[in-house]
Amino acid sequence: MSSRHSLVVKPYRPWRYRLAIAVILLLGIAAVAYSYFRGLEDGGYFHGEATAEREALENALSDARDENRELRERVSVLERAREIEENSQRELQEEIVELQDELLQLREELTFYRGIVSPEDGQSGLRIQNFSISPGAEAAVYHYRMMLVQALRHDDSVQGEITMEVVGVQDGEEVRLSLDEVAAGSTQLEFGFRYFQDFEGSLRLPEAFSPRKVAVTVEPSGAGRDPLEETFEWPDTEG
Repeated sequence: MSSRHSLVVKPYRPWRYRLAIAVILLLGIAAVAYSYFRGLEDGGYFHGEATAEREALENALSDARDENRELRERVSVLERAREIEENSQRELQEEIVELQDELLQLREELTFYRGIVSPEDGQSGLRIQNFSISPGAEAAVYHYRMMLVQALRHDDSVQGEITMEVVGVQDGEEVRLSLDEVAAGSTQLEFGFRYFQDFEGSLRLPEAFSPRKVAVTVEPSGAGRDPLEETFEWPDTEG
């Protein structure tokens, strides 16, 4: 009896062998890489990088805060300087206005004194420099002001008295009221001066009396001095 041998034919697949070798190599490389980076981490390599980066960020933040603080201080200084400048300009403007007012007053005084020392018409003697009428606090009550000056002649003082009449219409007729009749205060207008003298007082007019003008007579005492007579229109005080 003869023996029989069975022959098995298996396909040849070389790629499986190569794939197995490739897998083994990759696993080996992965193990080596893992061991390397684990060693770096255990040795503090990545921790050092993180620490350095954090320190750099903290330094940058600190620098930014310092710069921000310096900018705030600079802005504060500039705002304070602006406030000081505005206050200085406002005070300077107020001072300029005050000086202008003082200058105007001085010019008016200079004009007044020039009228006393050297009047434009060149005439000497007594004259009424100013006369004004203004409404009082009560109805039919008026306030008057008058300035009497002595022009050019200032060697001696001059004395005398002043009389005043309010001329108007009452009941359709012209009426002249003396200072004794309408004065709300003193009726004595006496003067004595070398350069000038002010007078003022109040007038209380009767009902139904419509004033038109004021007649003023200045009577100096002493020989050689003529009286001065002037008439002033009553101002429109209705407005």
